[in-house]
Amino acid sequence: MEEKRVKQDFWIRGNLIVVENIPAGVVSTVW
Repeated sequence: MEEKRVKQDFWIRGNLIVVENIPAGVVSTVW
């Protein structure tokens, strides 16, 4: 149960990093 929770937390953090990096890349490309 704990292992599953850690994997879920890691997956959520990974998605947040991806989501944060996409707008940064788009903005730098536009500007």
